[in-house]
Amino acid sequence: MEPENKWAEDLPPNCPPETAIIPKNEIFYRLVKQFPPTEEDFYSHRKLYPEKRFKTNKCRVSSLSIFSDLSECAK
Repeated sequence: MEPENKWAEDLPPNCPPETAIIPKNEIFYRLVKQFPPTEEDFYSHRKLYPEKRFKTNKCRVSSLSIFSDLSECAK
């Protein structure tokens, strides 16, 4: 039995999706406003803009963008 994940924010049902993978020692990058990053640098768009209507599913709005390649993050 795998341990239950603890998420920083409440997620909608079926999020993350069953197709999500668990990283295993990979390096990922995230664009932040400053270094060191603050907690706010890891807020989802749903938390940052709770009244906004998004043109995508609730799971995607509740997620964070990370990149496996630094050049992709720089774009």
